[in-house]
Amino acid sequence: ERGQVQTLLVERNYRPAGWRCTGCAWIAVTLGDVCPMCGTTPVPVHDAVAELMRLALLQNVQIEVGESIPALDEMGGAAALLRYA
Repeated sequence: ERGQVQTLLVERNYRPAGWRCTGCAWIAVTLGDVCPMCGTTPVPVHDAVAELMRLALLQNVQIEVGESIPALDEMGGAAALLRYA
């Protein structure tokens, strides 16, 4: 939402279920009671990575899909390179 992501990196076979906030579009694979960004209750999504990619496309973010990249596996299957912090 803040436009910080320049490139989204995802593991080809990483497709976990997750949660999306209807208030601010925050996405996560673990559930909290409320969104940590805006306090809205998240809703379940079947494929959290697909949601990330959808949002990335809407924000003109470059998407790189990799396979068998140990560093990406260590980061949980998805990572982002930021335009600014």
